[in-house]
Amino acid sequence: MRHSVLSLILGFLLMAGCQAQHQKNKQAAMARWQAARASLHVDMARQQFEHGELPKAAKTLEGVLAKNPDYPEAHLLLGRIRLEQDRLPEAQKSLQTAVDLNGRLHQGWYYLGICRERTGQFDQALDHYRQAWDLQTGHLPYLLAMAQTLALQRNYQAGLDLITDQLPSVQRDAAVYLTAGDLLHALDRPDEAVDMYRQAHLIEPQNQAVTEALAFTLYRIGRPQEALELFQELSRTAGDRSRSLRSTYELARGDCHLQLQQYHQAQRCYEQVTGDDPMNATAWKRLAQSHLVRKKWPPAEQAARRALSLDSQDTEALLVVGYAVLEQGDISSAEATFRQVIQ
Repeated sequence: MRHSVLSLILGFLLMAGCQAQHQKNKQAAMARWQAARASLHVDMARQQFEHGELPKAAKTLEGVLAKNPDYPEAHLLLGRIRLEQDRLPEAQKSLQTAVDLNGRLHQGWYYLGICRERTGQFDQALDHYRQAWDLQTGHLPYLLAMAQTLALQRNYQAGLDLITDQLPSVQRDAAVYLTAGDLLHALDRPDEAVDMYRQAHLIEPQNQAVTEALAFTLYRIGRPQEALELFQELSRTAGDRSRSLRSTYELARGDCHLQLQQYHQAQRCYEQVTGDDPMNATAWKRLAQSHLVRKKWPPAEQAARRALSLDSQDTEALLVVGYAVLEQGDISSAEATFRQVIQ
């Protein structure tokens, strides 16, 4: 009898244990299912975000977070969406929650740094970028973000030191050399900046920003022939995309020709710009100067007066008018013009 009772008790205990284990298994399965479902919805939100459907992506993520409030990747993506929508306080809140939940989420620190940078909190932005870099050393956007934030603080040398220290270890990337060149330019070291821009140009010869930086810096340091070739390339590629951009490069080409004393070629460049952009006062002034050095007094005066009609305070154009009318024998008009320049 006693044996039967013990067997019955053991049976009840085993049954209770099995039921408890079954409940635990059921809860674990439910948790796995919810996690998988949340992951699928986050992936869907990510696709919506990448296709520019920001409100739809945000709504998807809000649904995920209503059931899974401790999902750091969902907070991270929602923060990126709010950042894209320029809703900075909401973006910062979501991103801060993401890194609070998972401190090793390097993207969270990076985008949180962008929030701080946009609100002018440069010291905090720099700290966040450093945390991202420490977690993902070698990821160039984080390095560049640190250097550019130091530049915003006018701490150009520190930004340059940061990049040059990492140059031996980071992969060859045009953006690194371009940023180093910009920092050298800000430090008024254009010759060294040219070396950096050349490295960037070797890596990405089709990169417009790199070619432009190299061309303008070469012109600045008095190497117009080298700059001219780059401006010709830029003008040719910009022609199909943007007339205003082509005008900028044609104006620069003209200035190179002017420095090289190739006055007729300079004139043709300036005429191209005034044809494309008749309201460009600088182009009319440069055209007047190219006529003046060739002693073509009437067209020099005409172009300079056109420049003055667009910018009455341009003393260089006024000087061209004065010289042109003087050479044409109108001494009283020349004297009046030069008095205007002095005033």
